Amino acid sequence: MPGIATAIASTPVATIPTAIATNPALPAPTGLQPPTTAAQPIPQAVTAAYRAPIATPSAAVTLSPILQAAFATQDTAAPLLNTLASVVARPPGIPAAVLAAMAPVLATRLPLDRELPSGVTLKQAALRSGIFLEANLANPAPGQPLTDAKSQLLALRSALQNWLGGTVAPIAPVSRRPPPPLRGETPRAPLAGPAPPSDTPPHDLGRTLLHQTEAALSRIRLMQHASTPDVPSQVAGTAEWDFDLPFVLGQETVMARFQLNWDRAAKGAKAERAWRLRFAVSFSAIGEVGAEIGLAGERTSVTLWADTAETADTLRQMLPELGRSLFARGLKPGAIRLRDRAPEPGTTTPGNVLDSVR
Repeated sequence: MPGIATAIASTPVATIPTAIATNPALPAPTGLQPPTTAAQPIPQAVTAAYRAPIATPSAAVTLSPILQAAFATQDTAAPLLNTLASVVARPPGIPAAVLAAMAPVLATRLPLDRELPSGVTLKQAALRSGIFLEANLANPAPGQPLTDAKSQLLALRSALQNWLGGTVAPIAPVSRRPPPPLRGETPRAPLAGPAPPSDTPPHDLGRTLLHQTEAALSRIRLMQHASTPDVPSQVAGTAEWDFDLPFVLGQETVMARFQLNWDRAAKGAKAERAWRLRFAVSFSAIGEVGAEIGLAGERTSVTLWADTAETADTLRQMLPELGRSLFARGLKPGAIRLRDRAPEPGTTTPGNVLDSVR
């Protein structure tokens, strides 16, 4: 995968936390506002229906039935984005209001065809991933629209319901779902299934879109829950954020799974506080790859992994380039390693983000 080493080095993990952690004790920082590019206000009916709090102790009881339903229905937005791309290519029979609601959802994809996304682009995408919606609703910036991936999915859901009307008949359950986002679990990113056949009737496409939209919303709710720390974590000044970001390469849309958190074992001066960024992404041509990046001050260590031998060999050849790229950007390379397979399920022991062995 050409350029992966350069991409990691040119987007140091510090660029995202600097924007997100205006107050590291908060699970969903309220001082952040999403970018205004292509922003649309959230419909009032949608806002009222989904203003449920997620960051208070009592909310766990309130949201328990919602979370239970979310575990059964959740899926990444990749199937939805693939279907939307196929629908936009053949819009006859799709109402204009639905097509208008599709456009901002498709626009959330980050293109990889021309150049790698910058740190600023990734920062903005993280802010608009959907997990901060309620926090921004509670503390809106004057004159700034409230919009992100979750609000755009809610608007699409509303447009589809208005079109289809009444009770929508169930469709066949999805046989392949990604693992639910759980706090601390190793990020994984399975490939999405194909889009519906091109001869699918418009109304059936609408039903599929509605169910895929619901699945994507369920996943964001679970990610919001996974990003909500318990009270002891807040007191300790730690935080973790869990979110998906969509990427498009050629005709293929994939979801990359991200986890960003303070290292709970890190103490002392703010400048030395450790961060950890973990992510995974799958492309049909290279399989699944992932990384864990640790940052403490200027010292950075990186662990890459790939689930195919060919991709692992390619990444191995890029490790020297990655070290040089980190150094060229003012960072001190620590351990830079490669694993030949995906990590085993489970959590990473807190405090072991950085490796002192070169």
